[in-house]
Amino acid sequence: METKKKDLRFFVILTYVGFYIALGLCLAIAGLGVPMESISKYAPIVISWVSLAVLMIWTKRLLKGSSRKEFLKGLFSEKLKIKWVLISIIIPSVVFSITVFVLSVADQKPVGELINRDYASFPLLFVLQLLMGPTAEEPGWRGYFFTKVSSERGILKGSVITGLVWGL
Repeated sequence: METKKKDLRFFVILTYVGFYIALGLCLAIAGLGVPMESISKYAPIVISWVSLAVLMIWTKRLLKGSSRKEFLKGLFSEKLKIKWVLISIIIPSVVFSITVFVLSVADQKPVGELINRDYASFPLLFVLQLLMGPTAEEPGWRGYFFTKVSSERGILKGSVITGLVWGL
């Protein structure tokens, strides 16, 4: 059990160190004259891959008895239920719609002024979001860290601990 805690601490510390190194590199690139607008678009993608990179580099220590391939395959082994896919699309859409409506009323602007209607950018935004969340952060934080913590402390405590550590 002590080894598990050491491994979890090791993962968190290396992820934070990697995060600050990646952030520093992005700021250094900005210092070289690259427009901040460009950096702000791509830095979150680079930074979001840190936890997975730590996990993949330190596989032997962190994923004892499992290979990289087995670990990643295990993350995607469950069948998706269409109900949950639809719910995960509908809820953010409803929250977005309510937010835009409230902002429209508060700022006394038409809804159309608050929405980016550059529809050609939507596929790119979708790919960027896919590269950041589910393929980068989730395997490290939810697939490794949360699984280990919740198996030891329960799902509720595991969720709170993971949320706090990840959120920092």
